[in-house]
Amino acid sequence: MSNASQLNIGSGSGQNHFKLQIGVTGAGAQTEQTQAQIVAGYSNNPQFLEVPSRNAVQFSVRADGPVSGSTYPRCELREMNTDGTTVMAFNASTGVHWCRARIRIGTLGPVRPHCTFFQMHDAGTVDEVVSLSSQVNSTTGDNELRLRLWDSATGLPKLIVGCGTGDTYDFMFSINNGAWAFYWQDLSVPIYDSNDYAADGFVNTFSNVAEMYFKLGCYPQTNVTYDAPTTYISSEVSYLSHWHTGWPTPNAITLPKTAQFSPFFG
Repeated sequence: MSNASQLNIGSGSGQNHFKLQIGVTGAGAQTEQTQAQIVAGYSNNPQFLEVPSRNAVQFSVRADGPVSGSTYPRCELREMNTDGTTVMAFNASTGVHWCRARIRIGTLGPVRPHCTFFQMHDAGTVDEVVSLSSQVNSTTGDNELRLRLWDSATGLPKLIVGCGTGDTYDFMFSINNGAWAFYWQDLSVPIYDSNDYAADGFVNTFSNVAEMYFKLGCYPQTNVTYDAPTTYISSEVSYLSHWHTGWPTPNAITLPKTAQFSPFFG
């Protein structure tokens, strides 16, 4: 198979539509690979590499990888429209929108094991609206997997205490006319949604402007300030699917069961 086949990326009806933003070791700057280049067989070991045994694709960067628009390197898919060439920008206040995948944690920075695996971005003023990231709890020292909303630093649910290499999890983030829900492992029942968010005292809402898009892969929140330059940070993505109102029905996914972590909110 290929990276494109494993991620079901292509121009066909029901396929996924993404380009790749990648910080290749030794390059002078972060570069992009178009959807067409991914479909044509683009691969780069170890930054963007098929893992056939898990029907997955590895995303990785070194701590000294090139950056663009950030102080951290990244290897991430960036959502595109159905034509594969126009960047996606949707209005989260109207219509149905969702993205789902299986993420496997690879290696993390030993000094700063912070890494973002999934994001929903706002091209306007908010920037990162939603993210799923590993982060060290400054009080306990545990490395936690956290759902972050509107880039707030406090009052957020943490999903796993003690997450690390090899942990595998399924997630889905969905929006229905401005009401959103986050699904964790069991993708039939949300673990946290906009009603819970409001009940917890938060009031952020979507901008009502067509400027949202999904990203996922490996976006470590570390660099040579924290970890050795040769430190590799990695994750794997599999069983990827995304959809928006008006798009063709996505290809069906048979999702094998994986270890089911119990959610912990604190």
